[in-house]
Amino acid sequence: MSAIKRKQRLRYTTHVVGPDKKHDMKKLLLPLCFTLLCTAAMAANLQREQQIADQIVNNISQGEPIWLGKQASQYLALHLQPATHKTLGGVILLHDMDANPDAAHVIQPLRVGLAEQGWETLSIQLPLASQNAELTEHRSLFTEALPRIQSAVDFFTAKQNRNLILIGHGLGASMGLTFLAKTPAQEIRAFVAIGLAGGALQNKDPHLETISTLKIPMLDLFGSRDLESVIRNAKLRRSAAKRSGRTGYRQDSVTGAEHYFQGLEDNLKVRIGAWIRKAVAGMEIDGGEAANPPPSVP
Repeated sequence: MSAIKRKQRLRYTTHVVGPDKKHDMKKLLLPLCFTLLCTAAMAANLQREQQIADQIVNNISQGEPIWLGKQASQYLALHLQPATHKTLGGVILLHDMDANPDAAHVIQPLRVGLAEQGWETLSIQLPLASQNAELTEHRSLFTEALPRIQSAVDFFTAKQNRNLILIGHGLGASMGLTFLAKTPAQEIRAFVAIGLAGGALQNKDPHLETISTLKIPMLDLFGSRDLESVIRNAKLRRSAAKRSGRTGYRQDSVTGAEHYFQGLEDNLKVRIGAWIRKAVAGMEIDGGEAANPPPSVP
């Protein structure tokens, strides 16, 4: 597992300049430093990701840790084969803010529970901000998240599994919806958003437009005791789907559930498992190809 121990090192070269050039250098360095600070604020905290990866790999009990992405920027994913004879398809799991691919709440129960139901699951590490980062810093990582999600899609298509479900929790749901808006993959047949909050950007919510134009079935699931931002925007999400005549959109609230569905993990697995199986009914993997196009799901 040499990749886990890989350390990235930055080398700096110092140049000596004469007094006559110092003023010019200051004018160049000030905007450069500002650019570097902004870039650092927007970049994923790779050291934090590495620490989490080490802990997961050393303690994982179910599934296989794999590395996806380009050599210089690989990230951890947890792959689990279905426990059934037939494979229904693949599930890509996107964790919430400050979480990981084996997060105890929502993600771990789903990646294991759906594999027991016949799905090949892949839970990926999304880009992480520094601890105690502001929400804007987390949102700045969306650009880095999209190629990671695409790598997960590519992982399945390389195995001739093109019947894929994308499931995101919290910030992961926002990243998943953004991915579907910007880089739609035909292999993704349905989308499940758990605890999806607003995607406000300068008084606009791009999530609402994406929901209204999404061509695949979508389950919008949240708890009755979820985060205020999730509950507050629920009606807007439902209205956006209704206005556009989206027959494949369904919104459900789980009574008593908070954002992490603690104590209701079995309910979550059963509810999502039943919906995604209905969403891609008749699309069991057979020789790598899905048999039929996805139906509209109420």
